[in-house]
Amino acid sequence: MCETHSKILIFFKNEHLHLPNISNWLRTAPEFDAYKFHSITSTKHDGLSFKEELFTKCVEKDMLQKPPIYITIFDKKGHEILINKGRQITCLSISLHSLTTQRTFEDWLKFTDGFFESKIGIAACVYPKDDFFWQRNTDLGQYKKYGKSTEGLQTIQKNKSTTIINPKTLPGFPMYVDEIWFGSTWMMWFGPEYYKYIPRERLLQFKQAFQTMVFDNGSIFIQLYESVEDVEKEESRQVQCRTFTSK
Repeated sequence: MCETHSKILIFFKNEHLHLPNISNWLRTAPEFDAYKFHSITSTKHDGLSFKEELFTKCVEKDMLQKPPIYITIFDKKGHEILINKGRQITCLSISLHSLTTQRTFEDWLKFTDGFFESKIGIAACVYPKDDFFWQRNTDLGQYKKYGKSTEGLQTIQKNKSTTIINPKTLPGFPMYVDEIWFGSTWMMWFGPEYYKYIPRERLLQFKQAFQTMVFDNGSIFIQLYESVEDVEKEESRQVQCRTFTSK
């Protein structure tokens, strides 16, 4: 497993996924110098050198295909941007290398803010380190493989011979409704489109977060705990379990 600093997921309607926006996002992505890309439909997983004209032709070809559509762009520092177009919703998934500086990470947060300031974003989140993997993993063997403790994990029987982790008991386990992320993690953004699922008032009533910020246009940013290093602390996991997404 490649160690990451964090993973950012940004969800928005497909109508915003077009070449001018994609070009602008790549141009303004902090410390991101694209050098290679691939897509399932255009390059058949073979990485091609990033040249704007070639990339544009491949994206145009991809956009004509039926979803899901996956386009991944790489930079030389180990960062990756995955464009995942679904039936109605696109997810921009950004994996930041473990050596990402705090200043660059803060620039990525501002980059994400921009989706909500421009009323494009429906929801977004930041999973610290490799927590996006572990909060979806149900395989006990992965804990043994990477030397992680299984203390406190709740298990269920998948079948007569297989015991797995109960994913619904993981504090950051994500669920998807209408292709939109629902969960609880370190940092989260919510736009007005999200409020038809979880009312804005309910989000603002959660008072245990480290920080809550309201944008001028009504979007909300919530940070559950202070630092990326706090992810495994018991108090961080407890507040993660007590959020507005809990029953």
